[in-house]
Amino acid sequence: TSSKTTGISDKESIATVDFEVVNKSFYNYWDPVFVVLVYRGDSVIAATKTTLKGINTGEVKTESINLFQAIPSGAQLQIVPDINILDPSVFKGFSNTSGEKK
Repeated sequence: TSSKTTGISDKESIATVDFEVVNKSFYNYWDPVFVVLVYRGDSVIAATKTTLKGINTGEVKTESINLFQAIPSGAQLQIVPDINILDPSVFKGFSNTSGEKK
């Protein structure tokens, strides 16, 4: 599973983070969790998490979350999947395709 930041908008003290998740794995997931980290330099200045309502092999989903604080210009975003691959309950099943878009 990979993710890509597509935009940040800032309205007073609420910032909206939009990102796209592409499931390139062979697995279908029930409710994958993603952690959103905001950095200024090497320091984390904000963190939150979001849960998708399932994602299948090859599927692309766009997620939008609000951070209830302003994001300073020049801040860096990192979006990290938080999926325990050792827990069989996170998987819907297995797909016999590569997960790549065709």
